[in-house]
Amino acid sequence: DDFSDNNFTENPIWDGTDSIFIINEILQLQLNATTSGKAWLSTHYTKTTDFEWRFWIRENFSPSSNNYADIFIYSDNDNLDAAEKAYFLRFGESGSNDVIEFFRKENDTIISLCRGSDTFVASSFSTHIKVCYNKTEGWEIYIDKKGNGVFSLEAETPDNHIDNMINTGYFGIRCTFSNSNAKRFYFDDIYIGEKIIDSIPPQLVSCRVVSDNNIDIHFNEAINKDNASELSNYYLDNQNNNPINIIINENHDYISLEFEDKITEEVQHTLYIKEIEDLSGNKAHDITHEFIYYNARENDIVINEIMTDPEPSVGLPAKEYIELYNTTDFPINIDRWRFVISNTEHIINNATIEANEYLLLCHRDSQEQLSVYGKCYPFST
Repeated sequence: DDFSDNNFTENPIWDGTDSIFIINEILQLQLNATTSGKAWLSTHYTKTTDFEWRFWIRENFSPSSNNYADIFIYSDNDNLDAAEKAYFLRFGESGSNDVIEFFRKENDTIISLCRGSDTFVASSFSTHIKVCYNKTEGWEIYIDKKGNGVFSLEAETPDNHIDNMINTGYFGIRCTFSNSNAKRFYFDDIYIGEKIIDSIPPQLVSCRVVSDNNIDIHFNEAINKDNASELSNYYLDNQNNNPINIIINENHDYISLEFEDKITEEVQHTLYIKEIEDLSGNKAHDITHEFIYYNARENDIVINEIMTDPEPSVGLPAKEYIELYNTTDFPINIDRWRFVISNTEHIINNATIEANEYLLLCHRDSQEQLSVYGKCYPFST
């Protein structure tokens, strides 16, 4: 359930203290209480032997023993407070060393099964969580704080009491909160089902020349660092050489290639990449990317038009925009360029203006109407 249908009353049905939850304007489930207390929702599912749970959680405050969320991976009762058997994750405790903790409930006894080590939940946080279970290995709890699909193991336990439970149960959310945090819990992207098996090789998202000797490449997922660290897996034609150094970022999805010779400008290059493998073992044997390196100069990109007063309309949408124009015969990447109005600065990310082409800078609410006139780059303000 990603709540894109703007409700939690069907497909699937969530029950509980539903009058104090809402779907907010960005289609997230949000607590919307007015006073301190507890609130909960649960939904029914059927389990199998090997199972996986995923969800996103945000607590926009510093959690404490009076302000925290419990995520019930399994409950034998739709009323989470009345559960006799349950497994749940807790996000928040007393002190400044809060970590994610995993519990099992048996009647009135609550047993801590394992604790994480990352104290990021001690202050305001958001994270994606993945919980895996099978009878042989028990429970594994993963976190993805950046939301890029790169999960790291945070805690694990061999507990397998779930196999003695009935084969249907409830997934649930329970919030404990004070007045000041009664609207500061958020949840999204909830998945319950068989383990998600990745069978697709990594794909190249972008290739950017960042200096005369360096190329940055970006993949759509984390890649195997051992394979990606081999210099012989990269070859740049026209230069006729492999890189002399490779740097891989901590998420293993960005790679910086350093070459001994300067990359020739204004000619077409082909970068050959081979044997790149993701963390599931899917291998992209051969990737090629063609590009032209052109180092932008003053006046190559100009502000071609400024629409500051769109009303009354003269046939165009009543929307403000600024139009950029590439005066050269080469595509120009404007990633990390800054667009400044008065004292407000916007950073442009991953944008290219093709040779002799235009780019409209606009508000994201204007993008749909303006995109019929050309390529747009939207800002959130």
